Amino acid sequence: MNGLISAKAKELGIQLDFFTTPNRAELDHALAAIKADPPDAIVAFSEGFVVENRELIISVADSLKLPLVSGWAIMAKSGALFTYGPRLKESYRRTAYFVDRILKGAKPADLPIERPTVLELVLNLKTAKRLGLQVPQTLVALADDTID
Repeated sequence: MNGLISAKAKELGIQLDFFTTPNRAELDHALAAIKADPPDAIVAFSEGFVVENRELIISVADSLKLPLVSGWAIMAKSGALFTYGPRLKESYRRTAYFVDRILKGAKPADLPIERPTVLELVLNLKTAKRLGLQVPQTLVALADDTID
């Protein structure tokens, strides 16, 4: 994944720095590096560790007046500028569907792998205002949810 993103960023003339943060020590290291040489924005990949540490990540972004974007709505609801990704409620419903199939005798290996089909855009207009950003009304109209 990093290779695809790096290639597209290079094509667009954008410099990317990746920080792998599998634990708190690595997250602290990454945030210290970001504080020492602030980027133009932060993208926090959606995963449990990031969500668990979202308040710290968002507070660093806020202190540096950086837009932070991610993929799960909880991040925007907690202060990230916006999120675009799977609607987790739908993903959980699909999980229940697969559990039901397994309990009725289906072999897990026989079940298909699915990608999310319902995505949502959540805009935090309060954060945009704090950052001095104007969010185009066309984008607000497309949003599934906004935080005022």
